[in-house]
Amino acid sequence: GGDLGMVSDTRDMSTAPTVNNLLKRSCSELKSLWITALTEQIKALKEAEGEDAVTLPYLKSELELANKFNSEKAEKAFSKLKDVEFS
Repeated sequence: GGDLGMVSDTRDMSTAPTVNNLLKRSCSELKSLWITALTEQIKALKEAEGEDAVTLPYLKSELELANKFNSEKAEKAFSKLKDVEFS
């Protein structure tokens, strides 16, 4: 029919991972979510494709970056922009 390929997002928009909702979180929380997501992606990829998975080095590299990310410094920089509306 005419709605083929149309996707309807039925999640609760007050808790969905939208930009506005993510902006409400601290940089420390976002860093934690980032690290968790990468760790779980690496785990799932290894289970599905093994240690020789093509994208594994990229995920590991990003995980190193995430672990080095200074969330306190980012929080200070972001605090200057916190009142700017994002739509």
